[in-house]
Amino acid sequence: MMSRGAPSGCEGGIEMRAGPRRVPALLRAYEFQGLLDSGDVKNRPEIARRYGISRARVTQIMNLLRLPSEILDYIAGLPEQEELRYSERRLRHVVGLPSAEARMRAFRELRWNDTR
Repeated sequence: MMSRGAPSGCEGGIEMRAGPRRVPALLRAYEFQGLLDSGDVKNRPEIARRYGISRARVTQIMNLLRLPSEILDYIAGLPEQEELRYSERRLRHVVGLPSAEARMRAFRELRWNDTR
């Protein structure tokens, strides 16, 4: 499986922003993928142990990287306040759809509903 790099504005998979803030799941997914790509960890169970989360949670987070690159790029380019509109829960719904076309359609609908 070919991995995608973190969007521009990210350093080492984690975007550097001022002030305290929980790291959004999508940025955490890039961080996890970076650990795997660099060989710092061997597999997802090792990530789970390192972060004190379940293997299932690691998979949930990593699955966000299955979003089409157009969606990942769009979210990466948003200002922080707008980025937060696309919660992990909403994105997980989009990821769970059977095809890239269905994912794009659902994301466009999500964007449309958010602008109304």
